[in-house]
Amino acid sequence: SKKVAIIGGGPTGLTLAYYLLIQGVQVAIYESLPVLGGFMKTGIPRYRLPQETLDKEIGFIISQGAEVHLNTKVGRDIKFEELMSKYDAVYLGIGNHDPRMTGTPGSNTAGVYHALNFLQDVSLGSMINVGKNVVVIGGGFTANDASRTSMRLGAEHVYIMYRRREIDRPGFPSMNAEEEMEETVEEKVQYMWEVTPFEYVSENGHLVGVKYWQNEMVIEAQGRAKPVPKKEKVLYIEADTVIEATGQEPDFSFLGDKYLRQLRLTPHGTPIIDERGMTSIDGLFSGGDCTNATRDLISAVRDADRATVGILEHLNIMDQIADEKWLPILDRWKKYSATAGRSKK
Repeated sequence: SKKVAIIGGGPTGLTLAYYLLIQGVQVAIYESLPVLGGFMKTGIPRYRLPQETLDKEIGFIISQGAEVHLNTKVGRDIKFEELMSKYDAVYLGIGNHDPRMTGTPGSNTAGVYHALNFLQDVSLGSMINVGKNVVVIGGGFTANDASRTSMRLGAEHVYIMYRRREIDRPGFPSMNAEEEMEETVEEKVQYMWEVTPFEYVSENGHLVGVKYWQNEMVIEAQGRAKPVPKKEKVLYIEADTVIEATGQEPDFSFLGDKYLRQLRLTPHGTPIIDERGMTSIDGLFSGGDCTNATRDLISAVRDADRATVGILEHLNIMDQIADEKWLPILDRWKKYSATAGRSKK
Protein backbone atom coordinates (compact mmCIF):
# COMPACT_ATOMS: atom_id res chain seq x y z
CA SER A 1 0.00 0.00 0.00
CA LYS A 2 1.20 3.50 -0.86
CA LYS A 3 1.81 6.01 1.93
CA VAL A 4 1.38 9.79 1.89
CA ALA A 5 2.40 12.30 4.55
CA ILE A 6 0.33 15.46 5.00
CA ILE A 7 1.95 18.36 6.83
CA GLY A 8 -0.81 20.42 8.40
CA GLY A 9 -4.21 19.33 9.71
CA GLY A 10 -6.33 22.18 8.34
CA PRO A 11 -9.15 21.99 5.78
CA THR A 12 -6.91 21.32 2.78
CA GLY A 13 -4.93 18.60 4.56
CA LEU A 14 -8.02 16.96 6.02
CA THR A 15 -9.80 16.98 2.68
CA LEU A 16 -6.83 15.40 0.93
CA ALA A 17 -6.59 12.80 3.70
CA TYR A 18 -10.24 11.85 3.19
CA TYR A 19 -9.94 11.54 -0.58
CA LEU A 20 -6.79 9.42 -0.38
CA LEU A 21 -8.10 7.20 2.41
CA ILE A 22 -11.25 6.21 0.53
CA GLN A 23 -8.97 5.20 -2.35
CA GLY A 24 -7.01 2.87 -0.10
CA VAL A 25 -3.93 5.06 0.33
CA GLN A 26 -2.35 5.14 3.79
CA VAL A 27 -2.22 8.67 5.21
CA ALA A 28 -0.28 10.20 8.09
CA ILE A 29 -1.08 13.77 9.21
CA TYR A 30 1.57 15.80 11.03
CA GLU A 31 0.09 18.74 12.97
CA SER A 32 2.12 21.08 15.18
CA LEU A 33 -0.88 22.05 17.33
CA PRO A 34 -2.71 19.83 19.85
CA VAL A 35 -5.84 19.89 17.67
CA LEU A 36 -6.81 19.39 14.03
CA GLY A 37 -8.77 21.94 12.02
CA GLY A 38 -6.20 24.60 11.21
CA PHE A 39 -7.38 28.19 10.98
CA MET A 40 -11.03 27.12 11.20
CA LYS A 41 -10.34 25.61 14.60
CA THR A 42 -7.91 28.10 16.12
CA GLY A 43 -8.32 31.32 14.11
CA ILE A 44 -12.07 31.76 13.88
CA PRO A 45 -13.79 32.76 17.14
CA ARG A 46 -16.28 30.31 18.54
CA TYR A 47 -19.09 32.85 18.49
CA ARG A 48 -18.97 32.61 14.69
CA LEU A 49 -18.28 28.92 14.20
CA PRO A 50 -19.68 26.31 16.64
CA GLN A 51 -16.75 24.05 17.50
CA GLU A 52 -18.93 21.02 18.21
CA THR A 53 -20.13 20.93 14.61
CA LEU A 54 -16.63 21.36 13.24
CA ASP A 55 -15.27 18.65 15.52
CA LYS A 56 -17.92 16.26 14.21
CA GLU A 57 -16.80 16.85 10.63
CA ILE A 58 -13.14 16.41 11.57
CA GLY A 59 -14.00 13.19 13.40
CA PHE A 60 -15.81 11.88 10.34
CA ILE A 61 -12.75 12.39 8.16
CA ILE A 62 -10.30 10.91 10.64
CA SER A 63 -12.56 7.88 11.17
CA GLN A 64 -11.64 6.78 7.67
CA GLY A 65 -8.32 5.58 9.08
CA ALA A 66 -5.79 8.42 9.12
CA GLU A 67 -2.70 8.18 11.31
CA VAL A 68 -2.53 11.45 13.24
CA HIS A 69 0.52 12.99 14.91
CA LEU A 70 -0.50 15.99 17.02
CA ASN A 71 1.97 18.34 18.72
CA THR A 72 4.45 17.30 16.06
CA LYS A 73 6.33 20.10 14.35
CA VAL A 74 8.13 19.04 11.20
CA GLY A 75 11.70 20.29 11.32
CA ARG A 76 11.76 20.08 15.11
CA ASP A 77 10.21 16.75 16.11
CA ILE A 78 10.79 14.99 12.81
CA LYS A 79 13.00 16.00 9.91
CA PHE A 80 11.37 16.90 6.61
CA GLU A 81 14.00 14.83 4.83
CA GLU A 82 12.82 11.79 6.79
CA LEU A 83 9.27 12.28 5.54
CA MET A 84 10.45 12.56 1.95
CA SER A 85 12.32 9.25 2.24
CA LYS A 86 9.67 7.43 4.28
CA TYR A 87 6.58 8.31 2.22
CA ASP A 88 5.69 7.96 -1.45
CA ALA A 89 4.45 11.56 -1.56
CA VAL A 90 4.26 14.54 0.80
CA TYR A 91 1.68 17.35 0.83
CA LEU A 92 2.27 20.82 2.25
CA GLY A 93 -0.90 22.13 3.85
CA ILE A 94 0.81 24.30 6.45
CA GLY A 95 -1.38 27.37 6.09
CA ASN A 96 -0.27 30.97 6.29
CA HIS A 97 0.50 31.29 9.97
CA ASP A 98 3.88 32.97 10.39
CA PRO A 99 2.97 36.35 11.94
CA ARG A 100 4.28 39.58 10.42
CA MET A 101 4.91 41.96 13.32
CA THR A 102 5.29 45.67 12.66
CA GLY A 103 8.51 46.07 14.60
CA THR A 104 7.09 49.10 16.39
CA PRO A 105 9.35 50.18 19.29
CA GLY A 106 8.03 48.49 22.43
CA SER A 107 6.59 45.48 20.59
CA ASN A 108 8.53 43.11 22.85
CA THR A 109 6.64 44.42 25.87
CA ALA A 110 4.34 42.01 27.72
CA GLY A 111 0.80 42.63 26.53
CA VAL A 112 1.65 42.97 22.82
CA TYR A 113 0.36 40.11 20.65
CA HIS A 114 -0.03 39.21 17.02
CA ALA A 115 -3.70 38.55 16.26
CA LEU A 116 -3.07 35.00 15.00
CA ASN A 117 -1.31 33.99 18.21
CA PHE A 118 -3.90 35.80 20.31
CA LEU A 119 -6.88 34.10 18.64
CA GLN A 120 -5.13 30.75 18.69
CA ASP A 121 -4.34 30.96 22.40
CA VAL A 122 -7.93 31.92 23.22
CA SER A 123 -9.37 29.11 21.10
CA LEU A 124 -7.09 26.60 22.86
CA GLY A 125 -8.40 27.68 26.25
CA SER A 126 -5.99 30.34 27.47
CA MET A 127 -7.64 32.93 29.69
CA ILE A 128 -5.80 36.07 28.60
CA ASN A 129 -6.18 39.09 30.86
CA VAL A 130 -6.53 41.89 28.30
CA GLY A 131 -7.23 44.57 30.91
CA LYS A 132 -9.59 47.50 30.42
CA ASN A 133 -8.18 49.08 27.28
CA VAL A 134 -7.27 47.18 24.11
CA VAL A 135 -5.84 48.61 20.89
CA VAL A 136 -5.98 46.49 17.74
CA ILE A 137 -3.71 47.48 14.84
CA GLY A 138 -5.03 46.72 11.35
CA GLY A 139 -8.15 47.08 9.24
CA GLY A 140 -9.03 43.59 8.02
CA PHE A 141 -11.37 40.84 9.13
CA THR A 142 -8.84 39.47 11.60
CA ALA A 143 -8.74 42.85 13.36
CA ASN A 144 -12.50 42.60 13.83
CA ASP A 145 -12.20 39.09 15.24
CA ALA A 146 -9.47 40.16 17.67
CA SER A 147 -11.42 43.22 18.81
CA ARG A 148 -14.69 41.34 19.40
CA THR A 149 -12.86 38.54 21.18
CA SER A 150 -11.24 41.15 23.45
CA MET A 151 -14.69 42.45 24.40
CA ARG A 152 -15.70 38.91 25.33
CA LEU A 153 -12.61 38.64 27.51
CA GLY A 154 -13.78 41.59 29.59
CA ALA A 155 -12.24 44.67 27.97
CA GLU A 156 -14.16 47.88 28.60
CA HIS A 157 -12.75 49.89 25.70
CA VAL A 158 -11.49 48.41 22.42
CA TYR A 159 -10.11 50.51 19.58
CA ILE A 160 -9.16 49.47 16.04
CA MET A 161 -6.40 51.66 14.60
CA TYR A 162 -6.10 51.73 10.81
CA ARG A 163 -3.66 53.92 8.90
CA ARG A 164 -5.94 54.46 5.92
CA ARG A 165 -9.52 55.57 5.36
CA GLU A 166 -12.61 53.46 5.99
CA ILE A 167 -13.11 52.96 2.25
CA ASP A 168 -9.55 51.60 1.98
CA ARG A 169 -10.18 48.65 4.30
CA PRO A 170 -9.40 45.15 2.93
CA GLY A 171 -12.50 43.66 1.34
CA PHE A 172 -14.32 46.99 1.23
CA PRO A 173 -16.79 47.63 -0.28
CA SER A 174 -18.50 44.28 0.02
CA MET A 175 -21.50 42.96 1.90
CA ASN A 176 -19.26 40.84 4.13
CA ALA A 177 -17.02 43.77 5.05
CA GLU A 178 -19.93 46.10 5.75
CA GLU A 179 -21.78 43.52 7.85
CA GLU A 180 -18.62 42.74 9.83
CA MET A 181 -18.09 46.41 10.57
CA GLU A 182 -21.70 46.90 11.65
CA GLU A 183 -21.51 43.93 14.01
CA THR A 184 -18.21 45.16 15.42
CA VAL A 185 -19.58 48.64 16.07
CA GLU A 186 -22.69 47.13 17.70
CA GLU A 187 -20.36 45.52 20.24
CA LYS A 188 -19.03 49.01 21.15
CA VAL A 189 -15.68 48.64 19.40
CA GLN A 190 -14.42 52.03 18.20
CA TYR A 191 -12.61 52.59 14.91
CA MET A 192 -9.78 55.10 14.63
CA TRP A 193 -9.16 55.90 10.96
CA GLU A 194 -6.05 57.43 9.39
CA VAL A 195 -3.69 56.96 12.32
CA THR A 196 -0.17 55.52 12.60
CA PRO A 197 1.03 54.06 15.92
CA PHE A 198 4.78 54.58 16.33
CA GLU A 199 5.56 53.52 19.91
CA TYR A 200 4.15 51.16 22.53
CA VAL A 201 4.72 52.79 25.91
CA SER A 202 5.54 50.74 29.01
CA GLU A 203 6.14 51.41 32.67
CA ASN A 204 7.98 48.88 34.84
CA GLY A 205 7.79 46.34 32.04
CA HIS A 206 4.03 46.66 31.58
CA LEU A 207 2.25 48.14 28.59
CA VAL A 208 0.39 51.34 29.43
CA GLY A 209 -0.33 53.06 26.13
CA VAL A 210 0.27 53.77 22.46
CA LYS A 211 1.77 56.88 20.90
CA TYR A 212 0.48 57.63 17.43
CA TRP A 213 0.21 60.26 14.71
CA GLN A 214 -2.80 61.39 12.75
CA ASN A 215 -2.32 60.81 9.02
CA GLU A 216 -2.93 63.04 6.07
CA MET A 217 -4.14 61.15 3.01
CA VAL A 218 -2.17 62.26 -0.04
CA ILE A 219 -3.39 61.19 -3.46
CA GLU A 220 -0.55 59.70 -5.52
CA ALA A 221 -0.16 59.73 -9.29
CA GLN A 222 -1.86 56.33 -9.58
CA GLY A 223 -4.89 57.70 -7.73
CA ARG A 224 -4.27 55.70 -4.55
CA ALA A 225 -4.39 57.57 -1.26
CA LYS A 226 -1.13 57.35 0.67
CA PRO A 227 -1.14 57.90 4.46
CA VAL A 228 1.44 60.49 5.49
CA PRO A 229 1.84 60.93 9.29
CA LYS A 230 1.63 64.45 10.67
CA LYS A 231 4.56 64.05 13.04
CA GLU A 232 4.47 67.53 14.49
CA LYS A 233 1.77 66.43 16.95
CA VAL A 234 2.11 63.30 19.10
CA LEU A 235 -1.12 61.69 20.26
CA TYR A 236 -1.55 59.10 23.01
CA ILE A 237 -4.10 56.49 24.04
CA GLU A 238 -4.07 54.23 27.09
CA ALA A 239 -3.69 50.51 26.39
CA ASP A 240 -3.30 47.42 28.55
CA THR A 241 -3.11 45.19 25.48
CA VAL A 242 -2.07 45.75 21.87
CA ILE A 243 -2.97 43.22 19.18
CA GLU A 244 -1.32 43.54 15.78
CA ALA A 245 -3.53 42.22 12.97
CA THR A 246 -0.99 43.15 10.35
CA GLY A 247 -0.65 40.13 8.12
CA GLN A 248 1.12 36.79 8.00
CA GLU A 249 3.07 34.61 5.60
CA PRO A 250 3.94 30.93 5.13
CA ASP A 251 7.14 29.61 6.70
CA PHE A 252 9.04 26.94 4.77
CA SER A 253 12.23 26.99 6.84
CA PHE A 254 11.45 23.50 8.19
CA LEU A 255 12.30 22.05 4.77
CA GLY A 256 15.99 22.54 5.47
CA ASP A 257 18.63 24.01 3.17
CA LYS A 258 18.70 21.11 0.73
CA TYR A 259 15.01 21.28 -0.15
CA LEU A 260 14.70 25.05 0.21
CA ARG A 261 17.20 25.39 -2.61
CA GLN A 262 15.05 23.14 -4.80
CA LEU A 263 11.68 24.72 -3.99
CA ARG A 264 10.73 27.33 -6.57
CA LEU A 265 8.63 30.19 -5.20
CA THR A 266 6.45 32.89 -6.71
CA PRO A 267 7.30 36.58 -6.14
CA HIS A 268 4.79 36.37 -3.25
CA GLY A 269 6.81 33.64 -1.53
CA THR A 270 4.42 30.75 -2.25
CA PRO A 271 5.36 27.46 -3.97
CA ILE A 272 5.05 27.28 -7.73
CA ILE A 273 2.90 24.25 -8.53
CA ASP A 274 1.90 22.52 -11.77
CA GLU A 275 -1.61 21.52 -12.89
CA ARG A 276 -1.44 18.49 -10.56
CA GLY A 277 -0.47 20.52 -7.50
CA MET A 278 3.13 19.29 -7.47
CA THR A 279 5.95 21.68 -6.61
CA SER A 280 9.37 21.86 -8.25
CA ILE A 281 10.41 18.97 -5.98
CA ASP A 282 9.39 15.56 -7.27
CA GLY A 283 6.79 13.99 -4.98
CA LEU A 284 6.15 17.16 -2.98
CA PHE A 285 2.68 18.65 -3.46
CA SER A 286 1.25 21.82 -1.97
CA GLY A 287 -2.08 23.59 -1.50
CA GLY A 288 -4.27 25.72 0.72
CA ASP A 289 -3.35 29.07 2.24
CA CYS A 290 0.41 28.51 1.93
CA THR A 291 0.02 28.19 -1.83
CA ASN A 292 -2.99 29.93 -3.38
CA ALA A 293 -3.61 33.67 -3.54
CA THR A 294 -7.28 33.65 -2.49
CA ARG A 295 -6.64 32.01 0.88
CA ASP A 296 -10.20 31.00 1.51
CA LEU A 297 -11.82 27.74 2.52
CA ILE A 298 -13.29 26.75 -0.83
CA SER A 299 -9.97 27.28 -2.62
CA ALA A 300 -8.18 25.22 0.02
CA VAL A 301 -10.57 22.31 -0.54
CA ARG A 302 -10.27 22.57 -4.32
CA ASP A 303 -6.48 22.50 -3.99
CA ALA A 304 -6.83 19.18 -2.16
CA ASP A 305 -9.17 17.92 -4.88
CA ARG A 306 -6.56 18.73 -7.55
CA ALA A 307 -3.69 17.30 -5.51
CA THR A 308 -5.60 14.06 -4.98
CA VAL A 309 -5.60 13.36 -8.71
CA GLY A 310 -1.98 14.48 -8.98
CA ILE A 311 -0.84 12.23 -6.13
CA LEU A 312 -2.75 9.22 -7.43
CA GLU A 313 -1.14 9.73 -10.83
CA HIS A 314 2.26 10.13 -9.17
CA LEU A 315 1.71 6.86 -7.31
CA ASN A 316 0.65 5.14 -10.56
CA ILE A 317 -2.66 4.02 -9.08
CA MET A 318 -5.02 6.39 -10.89
CA ASP A 319 -6.49 3.51 -12.89
CA GLN A 320 -7.43 1.73 -9.65
CA ILE A 321 -9.83 4.44 -8.48
CA ALA A 322 -13.25 3.17 -7.47
CA ASP A 323 -15.53 5.78 -9.03
CA GLU A 324 -18.40 4.99 -6.71
CA LYS A 325 -16.22 5.99 -3.74
CA TRP A 326 -15.28 9.39 -5.13
CA LEU A 327 -17.47 11.28 -2.74
CA PRO A 328 -17.11 15.05 -3.11
CA ILE A 329 -16.41 16.64 0.24
CA LEU A 330 -16.71 20.21 -1.04
CA ASP A 331 -20.41 20.39 -0.14
CA ARG A 332 -19.64 19.33 3.43
CA TRP A 333 -17.42 22.40 3.86
CA LYS A 334 -19.61 24.89 2.01
CA LYS A 335 -21.85 25.44 5.03
CA TYR A 336 -18.80 26.60 6.97
CA SER A 337 -17.75 28.89 4.13
CA ALA A 338 -20.96 30.89 4.49
CA THR A 339 -20.35 31.32 8.22
CA ALA A 340 -16.63 31.47 8.59
CA GLY A 341 -14.80 30.79 5.36
CA ARG A 342 -14.38 34.33 4.17
CA SER A 343 -10.97 35.71 3.31
CA LYS A 344 -8.37 35.29 6.02
CA LYS A 345 -5.97 37.98 4.88
